[in-house]
Amino acid sequence: MGHPKSFYVDQFADTERFLLETCIYFPFTLAKSLKGFGAEPDALLGHFDRLQMILLLAIDDAEAHNRIAIDARGMPHVHYQFHPKTLEAFAAGCRASTRIFFAAGAERVHTPAMQDFSLTREHAHQIDEKIQRRHLKLGQATISAAHLMGGCRMGNDPTTSVTDPWGKVHGQNDIYVADASLFPAAAEINPYLTIMALADRVAEGIRHGLGNKLLPPPSTGGGQGESDPNV
Repeated sequence: MGHPKSFYVDQFADTERFLLETCIYFPFTLAKSLKGFGAEPDALLGHFDRLQMILLLAIDDAEAHNRIAIDARGMPHVHYQFHPKTLEAFAAGCRASTRIFFAAGAERVHTPAMQDFSLTREHAHQIDEKIQRRHLKLGQATISAAHLMGGCRMGNDPTTSVTDPWGKVHGQNDIYVADASLFPAAAEINPYLTIMALADRVAEGIRHGLGNKLLPPPSTGGGQGESDPNV
């Protein structure tokens, strides 16, 4: 009932580098996000109508070795390695989420940062002991990127920015960027209005640069008040 992302927690963003959001994923997405196979995840999915989820967003920093490169064939390749701080943020977020669930009355909690499939209420006092970064195995936990920002920041100096203040790529005549890439870094949330405002600004810059080239050619036929169907 209601919007699935009605609440969020940002109090740990500056200290432990994670955000929490309420969410709900349908059975397929949920199933592929669970740790393990067999009877335990099957039993959890059987209680889908009594399930609540928390979306954990770890705030990773821009690292020089993380980049998209183009090979000799023109194909893109993504180079990304998880920083230890990011993995610790995941674990800390799992501990915070588990505390929220038990405080809300949950009987058991599943998290990928734990050796066991779930933690029951009677063992809630073992959250710090059970949920550890060492249990978060890459390849066994579903981790996705969301709200990518800051890859093509705006600025006047080509040595510290990719585009000028109007979104035009430095040194290029007809290449523009008009999305969240223009941010100086990740804003930690998905700011729709800011992205739309930037896109509008870039569009205004393109329009100003092209000038009258955007106007359709004048009609050469037809009487007054008639329009050219090709315009």
